[in-house]
Order: sequence, then C-alpha cells, then structure tokens
Amino acid sequence: MKVTVAIEHKLSSLLGLKLRPGSGRPLERALQRVREELGFAPEEVALRLEREPWLVKRLAAALTVDETFFLRHPEHFEALTTHVRERLCSEDRRLVLWSAGCAGGEEPYSMAIAIHRALGEPALSRTQVLASDISEAALGRAKRGLYGPWSFRGVCHLTRTTYFECSGRGDEYRLRCPVPAAVTFQHNALEEQLCELTPKSIDVVFFRNVAIYLTDDALRRIYAGLFRVLRDDGILVLSPADPRPSSDRFSASHIGDVLVYRKSTTRCAATSAVIHAMSATRSEKRSDPFPRSQRGPGYDAHDAHDAADRSLATRAQQLADCGLLGEALSVLDTRLELGPRSAELLALRGRVQLAFGHAEASERDLRAALVMRPDQPLVRFHHALALESLQQRGACSRELRQLLTTLETRNESEGLDESTSVKSLRQAAQELLRRME
Repeated sequence: MKVTVAIEHKLSSLLGLKLRPGSGRPLERALQRVREELGFAPEEVALRLEREPWLVKRLAAALTVDETFFLRHPEHFEALTTHVRERLCSEDRRLVLWSAGCAGGEEPYSMAIAIHRALGEPALSRTQVLASDISEAALGRAKRGLYGPWSFRGVCHLTRTTYFECSGRGDEYRLRCPVPAAVTFQHNALEEQLCELTPKSIDVVFFRNVAIYLTDDALRRIYAGLFRVLRDDGILVLSPADPRPSSDRFSASHIGDVLVYRKSTTRCAATSAVIHAMSATRSEKRSDPFPRSQRGPGYDAHDAHDAADRSLATRAQQLADCGLLGEALSVLDTRLELGPRSAELLALRGRVQLAFGHAEASERDLRAALVMRPDQPLVRFHHALALESLQQRGACSRELRQLLTTLETRNESEGLDESTSVKSLRQAAQELLRRME
C-alpha cells in the first residue's frame, strides 16, 4: 500500500473520521511541508503518528472540512439567544458556550455577535465562548479575525458594518470589539477537548456539520462525552443533516421552531404501554371494525392508517426522541413482522436505524417506504442521508435532485412535520448536495 494511503487511513482511524474523496492530494501537500520543516519522510511520519499526537493535529487539516460562513442557519442563533436570555435571567453566573469544530472561527464569532445583537454587551460580558478545532491553520485564521466576502454570504449589510471594519487589505474585514474578546480558541481534537472539560461545565454546544464526517464508533463516544460536560439544563445544537444523538439521555425539544437536544435523565413512556398498543393492533387485525366495503375510495391497506398504527408510531417516535433507540426498534420490528407493511412505520424504522448507525438497514427500509409512498419528501431526504452514510454518492445526489424537483412547486412556508418546513428541507438538501458534488 502506498505510504500516503496508509497514513490517510491511520489518520482517519485516530480521528474517528470517515475518509472523504479527494483528501489524498491535500495530505500529500501537508506531508511535503512536514518534510521541508521537520525533515520527516512519509515513512517516518507513519511510524510516529500513534505515539506523537501533535503530529496527528499537524496533518489533520488535510482530512477535515473547514469551510463555513457567518450566521449559518440564522434560526439556530435565535434559539441560542433565547436560551441564553433564560439562563442569565434565572442564574447569577457566567455561561459557557462551546463551538465544537469551529474551523475558521465564523461560528463562535457568530454566537458572540448574536448574543450582543439581541441581548447587549452586559449579556455578552457574562458569556464565554469556547472554540476548538484540530486544524492549526484554521485556528490561525480564526485568531486573526480577518474575513473575505465568502464568509459573509447571507449576512445583512447592517450586521457586517456593525461588527466588522475594513482591514485595509483589499476586500478583507476585521472583527470589531467586543466580539473577539468573548471567544477563546483551543487547539484540540474533539475527544481531547472533551477530556479537558469538567462535568456539567457547558451550557450550550454547537456541534454542527461535524457529526456527518465521523464514524459510528467515534460519534457514540463523542455524544457520551457531550452528555458528561453539558449542564443538566444544557442544549446541543446540530445541523439538519447531522445524525441524532444515540444516547438515551438526550431528548429532542424545540426552542421556537428550532429542534435542539436537551440533556435529560427523564425516561420516556413505559414499554408496557407500547406493548399494549401492539396488542391492540393484533386484535384489530383479527377483527377489523371497518370492513373494506365501508371504506372510502383510495384506501390503501399497505399504508396502515388505522388508529392503532398511528398510536404505535407516536410511541416509537417518543422513545426515539428520548434516545431509547433500541426500544423504539423493538417496537417497530414487532409490528412490522405482523404485517401488513406500513410505509409510515417503515420510514420511521429507517430513521431510527440511521440514528443508530445501521445505514444498510436504514436504506432498505426507507427505499421500501418510498416504493409505497413516493410522494413523501422527508422520507426521500432521509433516504439520501442513508445513501450518503453508505458512501453511495451518485445515488445520493440523484435522490437529492429528485427531492429538490418535487419541492419546486410547493410553498416555502408549508410545514412537512412539526419541525421542518419546505424551505428548511430545501436548504438542507441543497447543502448536502453541495457536499456530494
């Protein structure tokens, strides 16, 4: 095996990263710089990696993605300021926010800007933003606080002129005070940073567009670490395309229209209630109170829209939202073995399987659900996520293009479920498609 390829795989394993196409060439350039500056040939680098963590950090930028922009997903920052306001009003202490995987600094600086803009300088003075990344080059850019036009796409003119000033270097802008003083940068990998943080020390974690690049094992460890360092009332903010936390100690909730994950030790509804619902389903299948002759036109038995299935789907979703993925899968498996197959339950099981890291099983269920109900945009999006997890980039891109085509004629404000509008789904699909191409 070529030594560069061996180093690429070793780095990926040490960092818990999925290998991404095209990372070999940046790695070759990084290895050349190491040779020029330190005199290490690639063969020596390969031998040193596991015993010299600093060298892993030095090469990490070649395998990581550090492209972002200010106030990306603005609704997330509205949710942040709402949570910060509540905490500052109820507690007399300094809040600690963490931008985990901060890249060039746009995200942590956006957190500080959002708090200052919505709550004022006194609130920002009571807030510390911790920003960490494994890429030394990205952190260097972040600490300089100089940004070009690409970092401001989607940022209104007023925000840019309020919080930035011309640097005198072409079209670059420099952050104004007090924003830079509110952010502290640390050069650490995610798991390394988690080890340095004390239990229950963080109020908010922004962990966006990072989880999608991690292996299942690494993601499970990191979510467990996030649970440890978050305060009991802390929140975890993810991007729409990120896999949900698998820990049973995170529960999904909303701040306004934004889905966040709260640290919670509260368990969901008892499994016995779910078993009761399954028993009711079996009973109704044996003695159907609504004969086919009395059903309206267009009824499809495969969709299983009866009350028992709807109740069971709700209970399974509640279990999944609380992180009890194993129990949710058990409920859905038992029901789907009874038949007839239900597109709704297949799609739900596919989403739970995806959150559990079972990408192949997820893709099968979501594909089957789409065969039965091809008009479901959310199911198509989750099918694309499963294909992306399986690294089937071509199939994923085709699915996303088909999804975007079906959304063209729909109203942007239309709600697809409790937390997703046509607009937000389109944005998530476009973002994922950009990564695929």
